[in-house]
Amino acid sequence: MLVSAIYSPEFTTISPDETLGHVLCLMPSIRSKLLYVTGPDGRLLGVVSSFDLLKVMLPEFLDANLARSVSGGDNLLLQAFTEHSGTKVSEVMTRKVVSCKPDDTVLELNALIRESAVNVLPVVDAAGKLLGEVTRRDILNAVAKICCASS
Repeated sequence: MLVSAIYSPEFTTISPDETLGHVLCLMPSIRSKLLYVTGPDGRLLGVVSSFDLLKVMLPEFLDANLARSVSGGDNLLLQAFTEHSGTKVSEVMTRKVVSCKPDDTVLELNALIRESAVNVLPVVDAAGKLLGEVTRRDILNAVAKICCASS
């Protein structure tokens, strides 16, 4: 089975000039785990994950013990939002994106996802234009379809 048979053509794109404030406020309405940063030609330039946003919005110095002792956590979040809401997506996006092609096999895809330690990969054409995304769950569903159809 090929990636072309299992990937989702539904995804959300943003411009590299978009601000983190706008992107953060978009997140609750987005189904995908990733926001895809594309150029005007539709080519994939990078991705922004929830991890990327949380790295900026939440202080990294807080361990579990210190976080318990912080009072006014909401104020800390609002302060971080104020400080970083104007930051451009291009400043925080992941630029080295592992991607797959529609003609990759599910076996190749699974190896790529496992080796990359990610849960979702963008699917791009030969020119680097974003076509969709494929998840570990999509792989599992393909395996189930193949295996359970024969039993």
